[in-house]
Amino acid sequence: MDTILYLGIFWTVYGVIGLFGFQVIPSKYKGYSWTRDYIRLQAKTWLMLGVPWVALSLILPALNISRGWTTIAIIVVAIPSLVYSRFIDRKYQKLVNENINKG
Repeated sequence: MDTILYLGIFWTVYGVIGLFGFQVIPSKYKGYSWTRDYIRLQAKTWLMLGVPWVALSLILPALNISRGWTTIAIIVVAIPSLVYSRFIDRKYQKLVNENINKG
């Protein structure tokens, strides 16, 4: 459980830093008027992943459930972040492609 706690803390801190505009993003998304919005939306995905993992790492040991159920719980709380991240990536990939086609 310590690994989930440490990863959750890392992703939460990285998400908070991203909300202030400091985050590593692919170069294809840099230099556009919407880049700051993209960075902040990506930061939200990290927070959506990190905060629940920190909470789970603190709650699950007290529940004393099996490793299988713990794994399922970890995956279930990660799904919203993964779906949201995929949605954001598709949206901004379309914007990149539109700019490439115009130019």
